[in-house]
Amino acid sequence: MPLMPDGHGLNWTTILRLAEAHRVVPLLSALVLAGKAKDVPPEIAVELRNRFQYYAKKGMSFAMELREVLGALRKAGIRCIPLKGPVLTAGSYRKMGLRDFDDLDLLVAPADVTRTVDVLAKLGYAGWDIPQRWLATQLSTESEHQLICQERNVTLDLHWAVGRKYFTIPSDFEKLWARTTRTKLIGSDVPDLSSEDMILFLCYHGGKHLFSRLTWVCDIAAAIGAHPNLDWDVLLARAKQMGARRLLLLGLGLAQGLLQTILPIRVQQLIRDESALQPLTDMVLRGIFRETDSISKMKLQVETCRFHVRSRERTFDKLRYLVWAAQPNARDWLDSRLPPSLSFLLVLTRPIRLIQKNLNASSAKAA
Repeated sequence: MPLMPDGHGLNWTTILRLAEAHRVVPLLSALVLAGKAKDVPPEIAVELRNRFQYYAKKGMSFAMELREVLGALRKAGIRCIPLKGPVLTAGSYRKMGLRDFDDLDLLVAPADVTRTVDVLAKLGYAGWDIPQRWLATQLSTESEHQLICQERNVTLDLHWAVGRKYFTIPSDFEKLWARTTRTKLIGSDVPDLSSEDMILFLCYHGGKHLFSRLTWVCDIAAAIGAHPNLDWDVLLARAKQMGARRLLLLGLGLAQGLLQTILPIRVQQLIRDESALQPLTDMVLRGIFRETDSISKMKLQVETCRFHVRSRERTFDKLRYLVWAAQPNARDWLDSRLPPSLSFLLVLTRPIRLIQKNLNASSAKAA
């Protein structure tokens, strides 16, 4: 990740604040500690050294927790693929402490969700509040659920699909599992996505969040750099099959444009030829360099919807987004005060509730 050639006239307090907002303080710390940034104020250098040690210790703690969780699931006969977090740091950044994260993410087969929740409960994780009668709705409309271990202060996002129904890339757990590799994590080999699946997932994940943080672009760059034997033909073909070719090219283009990531010439040409990428890139750049409080939550949600629709190349995916975004999920059913006989009205009231929720959030922020 290139940084300024010298430190003249730089406001390092602002730089640190921006690095925090984009979750790239570990990378900034590593650059400063390696002497790749000049004229860094001594107090900033000390602060970044302390920060790097903190992230390394924090990452190691999460890695140990993940190893325990994976061990318990393995004993129960449950297959699980860790996403992002410690495994991405170990496999792509190659050094614990170079990436900031606050939780664990695990992907399991939909059929194993209930058993996984039971195993995690024995490890102290709570928060699964979906009644059995709404389980099928939860699994079909959502893709993850947050669990928390209060004792160890760890948050875990349990995934059973890649993305919510209305913004997803079709993924079959059995195929993902068959292609998994092994990554060394504090002395243990743990399952990891194949390099092609990893990069496709990172481009999707960044696109879901409009690449509003530089860390999501850094993830793509790190993954490409760590996997020199990446099969680009397989990656491009898989993205096309999933309807995620535009998302892939967008992520790759951002990694090249912002971080000078080296891409094959033919991939660079594909990025140049994809005319729909420039408006998406412009939206991303506006978001990256925009102050968080300068846009209302309502306007951000509208912008997010526009981005999500424009980032898909297949008409089917665009229509699915518009249709499924308005569909009630298990949380809507649980929070609703409507009697079961009137539950069909949730299809009409969900947009109203979402608008009201955003208006309340905007009012609270203004107050």
